[in-house]
Amino acid sequence: MSNINISLFIECLVELSDLSNQRSVWLGEKPDQQSSLLEAAEGLFNDSGYEFVLEKEGAVFGTKIDKKLEELAKKISNIDARIVTKEAISGIKMEQVRYSAVEILSLLKQRI
Repeated sequence: MSNINISLFIECLVELSDLSNQRSVWLGEKPDQQSSLLEAAEGLFNDSGYEFVLEKEGAVFGTKIDKKLEELAKKISNIDARIVTKEAISGIKMEQVRYSAVEILSLLKQRI
């Protein structure tokens, strides 16, 4: 876990967990803060170093959290990240992503 940018990792999980923030930064309601589902996912899995450490060491946070992260990645991959509308952000697929992100954050707080 030492090679992971934990601050970025948690920041991206928080973004993936927060509907209000998603509406603000993904729909351009805050011009000085722009982001997207794709950026949040890339930050979480790639930019933070998570996938690198996972490939190198086989585990990062332990079986339970790593499995939840794998499930989150699958949920994100089922969403067309190019379509960013209020309806898409409020839809069931994004609701499942938010639920998973909240669950992972809760598990991480117990571990860190």
